[in-house]
Amino acid sequence: MPGSVKKVLFRVDSATMIGAGHVMRCLTLAEALRAEGADCRFICRDLPGAIQDKVRDARFDLTVLPAPATDYSATTDDPAHAPWLGVSWQDDLTQTKAVIDGPVDWLVVDHYGIDVRWHKGMRAHASRIAVIDELADRPLDCDVLVCQSLPHQMISAQFDQCLSENVVRNIGPDYALLRPEFVSVRDRAVARRNLLAVPQRVFVANGYMDAGGLVPLALKALRDFTDLAVDVAIGSVSPVIAEVRALANALPHVSLYEDASDMAGLMAQADLAIGGGGVSSFERATVGLPTLAVSVADNQTDLLRFVAAHGAVSFLGTLDEVTTKVIRLAVQGMLDDPAHWQQMASDSLALCDGQGAARVVETMQGLSV
Repeated sequence: MPGSVKKVLFRVDSATMIGAGHVMRCLTLAEALRAEGADCRFICRDLPGAIQDKVRDARFDLTVLPAPATDYSATTDDPAHAPWLGVSWQDDLTQTKAVIDGPVDWLVVDHYGIDVRWHKGMRAHASRIAVIDELADRPLDCDVLVCQSLPHQMISAQFDQCLSENVVRNIGPDYALLRPEFVSVRDRAVARRNLLAVPQRVFVANGYMDAGGLVPLALKALRDFTDLAVDVAIGSVSPVIAEVRALANALPHVSLYEDASDMAGLMAQADLAIGGGGVSSFERATVGLPTLAVSVADNQTDLLRFVAAHGAVSFLGTLDEVTTKVIRLAVQGMLDDPAHWQQMASDSLALCDGQGAARVVETMQGLSV
């Protein structure tokens, strides 16, 4: 019989360098846990471009760790993403311990800069630990691994060197932590596209930050597609926001949405997307949105190839390979081959159902006896 999860602590960060996705997926899991009666609390560090207001707006208790005094220089023993912490793992552990108010049922850690040493240091303060990770590049100490990336048979072996044998593995699209609104608009999105002969509306987004500049590249490629309506979603603190604003102002068929609160709605009213990988791949799949996808990070390439093999995206390549011409030709290809476009929409729906958060909560409850 499942047990009760009463107190949950999330340790997760966002920043211009990190992006917003880690915090957003933790908020999704926290919302699902709260619906089951859990009290969830967040601990995040004050970093440039952080989105702490998103946590507060969702009415979760938030403790902000101090901003780093200097840039952290990683040691040879540190994970590759250790600089994302802003401080040493020892300092982060000490500061985290100083602000917690007693033991919790679950500690959820979503941070590529944290490894087994930090986890073990928190064991006395948490009955169970869940780690959200896709990299499999460092040792972890947890009871549950959540990996919403490649399916179990493709990535589980990579985690064998990182995890003990008894760790429960929630791996693959079935465990993608998507907000419930993506499920709620699924039928509406499908109904719209079933009425169309060809795509009419394009959605362009690459996460909150778009640090690599995929959005302005896509807008330049769409400059002459004036018969298509184009919706663009990006964060107001993105390093490329000035360029995106200038392009949107110069192109009458482009609508710009800064800090958009209804990403599901924007995807549901679109017929084609241009975007990166990561969890957004599964958001788009849940609403059946065919996508021209570009890998903007090393850990996205294998995922996008997997999604492309299932027909849900057309994988254009990595960001340093893709040009405006490549995107322009891909968009024209979708317009010229509506049967392929419709098949991509159908294949997308089959990839992900958007119920991942509920499945992860069920796993946590099952281990909380």
